[in-house]
Amino acid sequence: MPSITKRAQLRDISEVVTFGRSPTTMFNATIEGKRYFSLTVPGRPRLQSGMEVTSVLRDPDDWYSIIGWLDHKTGDIIGVPSPAVALLALAACGMPALICLLAVLRGPEQQGVWPLTAMLTIASLWRFDRWRKARTLYRLLNRTIDH
Repeated sequence: MPSITKRAQLRDISEVVTFGRSPTTMFNATIEGKRYFSLTVPGRPRLQSGMEVTSVLRDPDDWYSIIGWLDHKTGDIIGVPSPAVALLALAACGMPALICLLAVLRGPEQQGVWPLTAMLTIASLWRFDRWRKARTLYRLLNRTIDH
């Protein structure tokens, strides 16, 4: 689980490109005196030279492993899905899975529901993991606001 947060200033931002259905933004920047090319972050962040961010990195000191960041000027959290949205998606998968499981437990005449129950259960577990990660990342970034 990513847990590395780093506060830094993004300087000399250039070559900003946003692409894809689920937007991803690619850009070049100087961070802590080192030039990075083709950094990517999910979403469409507002990028300005000199902006102060606290980033969540998968690997320490590897700015190519950005998961998301907190923009200190606006307070926006970029690249990390909202835990509320992730919880809503979990409920959307979890409730039908529970209903199917209850139908299967009612008796042998409902055995044809097993494949659907299994698929919905797997989807619910995946959604639970996404919610857990989103909640953890939001807590990490919100902790930096308090300090």
